[in-house]
Amino acid sequence: MGRWLKRIGIALGVLAGLLVLAGVVVYVGSERILHRRHAVPAANVVIPTDAASITEGQRLATVRGCMYGCHGPEGKGVVFFDDPMLALLNAPDLSAAAQRYSAAELVTVIRHGLRPDGTSVILMPSPTFEALTDEDVGRIVAFLKSLPSSDGPGPSFKPGPIVRLGLVAGQFKT
Repeated sequence: MGRWLKRIGIALGVLAGLLVLAGVVVYVGSERILHRRHAVPAANVVIPTDAASITEGQRLATVRGCMYGCHGPEGKGVVFFDDPMLALLNAPDLSAAAQRYSAAELVTVIRHGLRPDGTSVILMPSPTFEALTDEDVGRIVAFLKSLPSSDGPGPSFKPGPIVRLGLVAGQFKT
């Protein structure tokens, strides 16, 4: 009887060790994916300053889901998703983002979902904006730059174990 208990204990120890090792591999792999740097394309978009362009930029941002959509009421930021097994994701306050980034950097965030350092902004639906003309993207940036300052949440992403596993398995893309 003692021999079987010893074997079961060894098997459980090996299994626990393998689970810890798998967890470390998934964590390290997902961190590499999340912090991967991409080439940042140059953005040469003219940003208009007239009221009609800013109004059109507001319309475009609203239609594309920035305002009252992903970034919450009036683009002031919102907890977009909060599930410990999946992720915590804050869609940031757009006025704060517009102040933090230059116009060219905002174009890159909008069109390609990349920060100035080449890392992904994680869940930016850039394909929604890729087909827009340079003029329309310029109008959206002009609108964002016109927003009054507010104190909404900043960007935040904390992946849970399911998202980390999905990243490593190639099921989720940043």
